[in-house]
Amino acid sequence: MKQTILVCDCCKDVRNPAVATLSLNDGRGTNPVSLDICQVHLKGVRQYIASIRHAATERLKGDEIDSFQKKIVAFVVQNPGSMVKHIGVAVGGPITRVGYHVKQLVANKTLKRTGVKSHSKYFPAK
Repeated sequence: MKQTILVCDCCKDVRNPAVATLSLNDGRGTNPVSLDICQVHLKGVRQYIASIRHAATERLKGDEIDSFQKKIVAFVVQNPGSMVKHIGVAVGGPITRVGYHVKQLVANKTLKRTGVKSHSKYFPAK
């Protein structure tokens, strides 16, 4: 019986023994690619994955919410018919945060919305 020793697929010169087998895919259900890597390369992969993880957006508190919503209203008053993506670029901040606060302003009847989904345009309420 022949014994198989796994070696690192990333090492070029010296073939270090593999300590982990990673299965990489693109998230679309295609066949994953197996990658045998040594301890050094495993540490690098883990650091890379940790660096690209998206941290949760910090929530705004009290006065920050009011000032953020005032910025949104001021922009919409100056630029009626703006879309959320344009408001987000002008005001600054993640698009999800801008969308949430625009939705709140529509519920409070500070802004009016026309259109559907991503094609919605916002106007100041009179």
